[in-house]
Amino acid sequence: MDSVSEVPLPARAGVRPAMQKRSQATLARILRAAHRLIAASELDAVSVADIVAAAKCSVGAFYTRFENKEALFLAVVDDMLARGRRRLDTAYARAADEDVIDTAVHEALEGCRVNAGILRSAIKLGLSEPRVWAPIRDYGQENAGRLYARLRQFSSVDETRLRFAFQVLHGSVLNTLLHDPGPLRLGTPAFAAELTRVFRLVLRAD
Repeated sequence: MDSVSEVPLPARAGVRPAMQKRSQATLARILRAAHRLIAASELDAVSVADIVAAAKCSVGAFYTRFENKEALFLAVVDDMLARGRRRLDTAYARAADEDVIDTAVHEALEGCRVNAGILRSAIKLGLSEPRVWAPIRDYGQENAGRLYARLRQFSSVDETRLRFAFQVLHGSVLNTLLHDPGPLRLGTPAFAAELTRVFRLVLRAD
């Protein structure tokens, strides 16, 4: 989980593309360091100085690649989502049909757990900057579409109900991430089991 995605990231304002191998290596180190530090804390608690120290590069090298810390954060979000797509590709390829719902819930929880600080930061920034949360929202919709395409190969499933099941899943996970209301915690097996049960109940509801 600590390597920068091999998937090319979308071009963004404030991020200068790296053309030479040395520049690409520096960019990868900065993204890797930023991802690790922000995921473990939050964007506001991590400074550019923290990031360049962890990346073993200079402040000048940072500003050669990124206009500011917010531009870096948007690139970190893109990288997080690219990693998530690759992880889902692998998980769905390995999952038997009867286990694919459990896999979808597990991946949603695991992605939230390992990227907790990034998601908390994106939620807060997204209140005033919708473009920050938009790609994460779109990623969730994409995941619902992928699961729907998989399920309809072997069962009858209502797409709207499936997408609402994802809405319930994501709402519960993000509320727990932000507020930890209990009684179940984000990383506990019981939380995953109950979310899977609720997800299946929504799909079967009359």
